[in-house]
Amino acid sequence: MKRSCYTDSQIMAILKQTEAGTPIPAVCATIVVRATSVRKFRRSTTRCYVLALNLQQ
Repeated sequence: MKRSCYTDSQIMAILKQTEAGTPIPAVCATIVVRATSVRKFRRSTTRCYVLALNLQQ
């Protein structure tokens, strides 16, 4: 599996900005990241969150 170019803290900062309402193109302009990467981060963290909730129940 390919290693990520971004650290976990960078990914969390990107996700916090998008959750705060900053448009994805604006986040991509400030932090040099592709829009597809941001969407991939959102998908993977959402899956992890759902799995964690299911394990707690």
